[in-house]
Amino acid sequence: MISIWSISAAQTFLHFRRKGGFSIEREPIKATEYGDRIEPVADGVYHIDDAHAQSFYLIEGGERALVIDTGMEARALIPLLCTLTEKPFVLALTHAHPDHMYHADEFETVYLGRADIAAWKGTLRLVTDVLVGMRKLPKKKFLVETYVPVTGRTNIDLGGNVIEALEAPGHTPGSMMYVDHQHRCIFTGDAVGSGMFVLMALPGCLKLSDYRDSLARLLKKLEPIADYRMYGGHLNQERGAGERGEDYYNPVTIEVVRDLYTLCDKLLKKELLPQGKGFLSAKYGKAEIQLRRDQLR
Repeated sequence: MISIWSISAAQTFLHFRRKGGFSIEREPIKATEYGDRIEPVADGVYHIDDAHAQSFYLIEGGERALVIDTGMEARALIPLLCTLTEKPFVLALTHAHPDHMYHADEFETVYLGRADIAAWKGTLRLVTDVLVGMRKLPKKKFLVETYVPVTGRTNIDLGGNVIEALEAPGHTPGSMMYVDHQHRCIFTGDAVGSGMFVLMALPGCLKLSDYRDSLARLLKKLEPIADYRMYGGHLNQERGAGERGEDYYNPVTIEVVRDLYTLCDKLLKKELLPQGKGFLSAKYGKAEIQLRRDQLR
């Protein structure tokens, strides 16, 4: 198990002690030979960035471990995850884009939003084929019809920790968030961006009025847990992904989601006008969106 890690004296590493699970003595980052970076964010909860800064997460429960999204790399994923826990894995996808589901074929049980399952044979599979081709990765057959459909009534029991699913359609028709009440974490995927902008310009993204209404419903669910930490699908964007200066810091919070709702509403009412000629962009408060002109309805 140790051989997967590339160890350097210049890096800071994890130090665990067993007390009914992993106890974190400090907050380091572990790096693998493939460029993955792993950090604990709570006891038994891990944030992982692959070599292309695609974020995914692992929650260790009493009976099984939930993996939220998979990243998108040439190396296999399961061997990396087995260095963190010996519990059997189940996979919950925030949405059906390849940078979040590429390694789904390594899991026996896969959860995916019901609306994304229904939309898979159209634009979602097309987007996946194009993006996998752009990365020059092996093409995979995703058996989406065998995945477990997720709705806002879905709960995933890990044994002593029940993860709640929230519907957040927009970026895809069946985008989901996953709430870990025990650790006060929300895993948001790309549903509201990751700190820079929410990408709504891809084929299959909803029109703006539908997204605004989705955000209104989502906010009602988020308000009671507004103090939970939100973890996006590309966490390096909280600090601008190296594109917005050293002082940039805009983590996803309830305020971002509120501003995103207001931004959509103002665009629909033409109180704000988007900028650009290809993909349009617009900002309000802490929120930013990129979309197509035909979605402004």
